[in-house]
Amino acid sequence: MPEFQNAIRVNHRGFLENGAKRFILTDNKADSNTFSVVITHDVKDITVYEGEMTPVYEDGHTYYVGDFSSLTRKGDYYILAGGYRSRQFVIYDGAYDICKRIMLGYFTY
Repeated sequence: MPEFQNAIRVNHRGFLENGAKRFILTDNKADSNTFSVVITHDVKDITVYEGEMTPVYEDGHTYYVGDFSSLTRKGDYYILAGGYRSRQFVIYDGAYDICKRIMLGYFTY
């Protein structure tokens, strides 16, 4: 089982179904530049997307960026990349609804 750490930075609120979807792998010692997106569905983990990360060189470090924007299926997901497992996230058009309610609720104070 891959190690669970914060080496994969992914939007913790989730992604909109037709929006851009990217993550960053901060471990520059990754042995492969491939990644998988896995859906948790009916108590099963199913790989639904595989891709290659692009290396980005910044501030003397190498980071890897993965893009899975073409994945539009609603669900609960995680990413496997560089021997790491990301936190769970959702793809859902209501992913930001709670953020909107919190911001609008501020005005009632």
